[in-house]
Amino acid sequence: SDTFEISISGLKRLLRANSNISLVLIHSVNTFFHQVSYESGTNLRSYLRRLLNHLVDSCSGLHIECLYTQHNLFNREDNFYDQIKITDKLHTLRNPIILTQ
Repeated sequence: SDTFEISISGLKRLLRANSNISLVLIHSVNTFFHQVSYESGTNLRSYLRRLLNHLVDSCSGLHIECLYTQHNLFNREDNFYDQIKITDKLHTLRNPIILTQ
């Protein structure tokens, strides 16, 4: 679980060294949430915010698109993006695409 967070944190070095990379795709960004929650007691919103902050930090200043998916772990409406203010660092991850059944 920590490995995923470390990988995202180390992404900046990889992206700066490879100018041919134009897209970062993370499938299931919250895959390790249950394990992290069990180990540290963190909630989903905090976990997701921490991972996405690492992603924004890694890609800032570069012309790279970031795309990620997340599972709806609790089968309820996700209002994570409603909480992001225009002054928030995560505001750069705008325009979420939300798929429903």
